[in-house]
Amino acid sequence: MKGFFSSVMLIFLVLFPINAQYGNSSYCGIYDDPAYKKSGGEAKITVYQESENSIMFYINIQKGPPSYNMGSLFGKVSVDNGTAVYTSQEYDCKWSMTFTKNSLIIRTLQNKEDCGFGNAVYAEGTYKKVSNKNANYFINEDGKKVYFNQMSSDY
Repeated sequence: MKGFFSSVMLIFLVLFPINAQYGNSSYCGIYDDPAYKKSGGEAKITVYQESENSIMFYINIQKGPPSYNMGSLFGKVSVDNGTAVYTSQEYDCKWSMTFTKNSLIIRTLQNKEDCGFGNAVYAEGTYKKVSNKNANYFINEDGKKVYFNQMSSDY
């Protein structure tokens, strides 16, 4: 009987894998753009898997010297076959977001200068995945911990 139960459990786990609320998804994680680091700045995107086809993200970009301009924003998008389109509700800005196994590629579709960031701060680039964990929170520009599952779309 014990062997039968073990076999049934194994079949169940193979057919219906358990992951910690989309924690094994290919989208969730933390992404960095190495181009900003080379110039003394930082560009980081934290991605939270809200559902199978929906993510929330927080992007924080800080340019290096001499300007040290910066920008950050929170967004929510639907993902279809590894691709999403972010459209700002506040600014005239639109990007495509393409997820690969180890990176997130952002390409501007409309007005990269009008995303609400500082002068010459752009989201466009190839961000390398540095963590696969479904981040439950991000640290905002004020240094405060903000939990994704407590967010509304109007952050």
